[in-house]
Amino acid sequence: MTRLANIRSNPNVTLWVDEYDDDWKTVWWVRAEGAASVVEQGPERDRAFELLREKYHQYREGVESLGAAVVVRVSRWSGWAYE
Repeated sequence: MTRLANIRSNPNVTLWVDEYDDDWKTVWWVRAEGAASVVEQGPERDRAFELLREKYHQYREGVESLGAAVVVRVSRWSGWAYE
């Protein structure tokens, strides 16, 4: 099953971002839990690709051929930091 098919089947998702370092005083993580949807067209998809173009020069051309965007509506945040 592809990731997009998995989201369509079960929209409950978790996004995890962390920073690890040998200096544990700088270690942290954050988790966002929510419901995802696959957006094939429309303003939400357009905005997602606009943000990609602004941040990453690799996406400034040909973004329209990327297909769908995944939109996550976060319902719960949690995190931890050493300090």
